[in-house]
Amino acid sequence: LVAQCGAQLLGFALVLMTHTPPYRCFVPHPYADLLDLAVLPDARGNGLGTLLLQAVKSWAKAYGADYLELGALSNNQGAIRLYERLSRMSKDLPCQPVTSGTLQSKKGASKCQNIK
Repeated sequence: LVAQCGAQLLGFALVLMTHTPPYRCFVPHPYADLLDLAVLPDARGNGLGTLLLQAVKSWAKAYGADYLELGALSNNQGAIRLYERLSRMSKDLPCQPVTSGTLQSKKGASKCQNIK
């Protein structure tokens, strides 16, 4: 998924639809794994990360995910806050934050928020 303003790419989210491993100790189910999410520094602070995550949730739900797995490095407080906020807001698709990935937030000036 990408966020863009005209021809300018402002951010993206890379998500993978996957299934639990085929071992008897796992209950088989599909889930979505957010592999990466990034927003240009100048475009941060305007809600693009939230819009991208909402688009990821919609995509995952449409493809039958039981939950969305989110990841962030333990020192990436911006990502952790964003993911925790999304987890509290989730009622239709549970989010399971884990530690491993990347995202940061800063104030930006862009007001164009087109998610495709």
